[in-house]
Formats: sequence, structure tokens, C-alpha cells
Amino acid sequence: MEVLNAAQQSISNHTREIRLGTTLQDYNLKAALPQVMAALRNDMVADIAELRRRIEQQAAEAQVAAFAKGTLSDLITSTDRDVATARGRNRAIIAAKNQQLPALLRENKTDELSAFVVKIEQTILDLNHESEVAKDRAQQANAANENTPLAEELRGLNISYRERIELLKPILAALKEEIANRNR
Repeated sequence: MEVLNAAQQSISNHTREIRLGTTLQDYNLKAALPQVMAALRNDMVADIAELRRRIEQQAAEAQVAAFAKGTLSDLITSTDRDVATARGRNRAIIAAKNQQLPALLRENKTDELSAFVVKIEQTILDLNHESEVAKDRAQQANAANENTPLAEELRGLNISYRERIELLKPILAALKEEIANRNR
């Protein structure tokens, strides 16, 4: 049995053989067919799940690559789809902080800096909330002994959000210091 995608490329291709019987008297297609079809279905579902995982991984890698081109303001957000994206965003924030923050402090007007301060403070508040939600959902999943990969993903998001809060604090402090210096 073969499954094709829209471009007519094979996603899953499996065959199964079974013995239907040795003579016409013990030939039983009705008994054997459900077992074969269930095995083929399981094979196809596994292949499609693997394809989906690869596509999601490629999308996350493309998103992380796009972060390198983003501005500091664009990188600041409170949620991400997965841990890989969250960690990539955190790394991009570090790079943007070191490369873009000095120019941002020099070139932007005080009211623009103040608006950025508000955005960062709101993001920190949202990150704290999202972190707690992820932590609670991970604890619930662990308590129910269900879907350990989900619990690990949620735990990773919790950690990434906490790290992002710590990354945003010095940026916030630098912005507030620049605003205070301008107001003297």
C-alpha cells in the first residue's frame, strides 16, 4: 500500500504478506484481512507522523534562522510553538542585545524608548504567566503519567520563558537608565 503527497511523492510504501491457508478448506480471508490492514495502517500512521515531525522541525529551523535577521523589538514575544523555537529566539535576543541595543539607545527618541520599556514589561508579565501555565501543565501530565514527551516539551518551554525573562531584565534596565539620563 502506498500513500502519495500532493506532489505525487511517496510518503509511505509498505506491503504485507500473510498465509490465508494451505488448502481451500482452511482458506480464511475474513479472519486474516483485518490483521493485515491494521498492520498496514500502523505502518502508514508511523510514516506520516515521522513526516510531520520532519516538516515541523524544518519549519522551526527556518524560524530560528529568520530570528537572526530580526530586530530586537521583533524578537520580544511571550510565546513560542516549541522549545527549539523558544531557545532559538533566546539566542537571537542575546545577539540583538549586543549588536542592536547600543544603536537603539543612541538613535531612538525618548518616547520610543518609553514605549519599548512598556512592551518589555508587558512581555515579562506575559512570559511569567506562560511559564507558570507550562509548568502546571507539565506537572499535571507527569501526575497522570501521560505523554512524557509533552511534559518534557512543557518543561522546556517553562525553562526557556524563564531564561527570556532574565535576558530581558538587563535590556529593560539599560532602557530605563538611558531614559533617566535624558531626563536630567
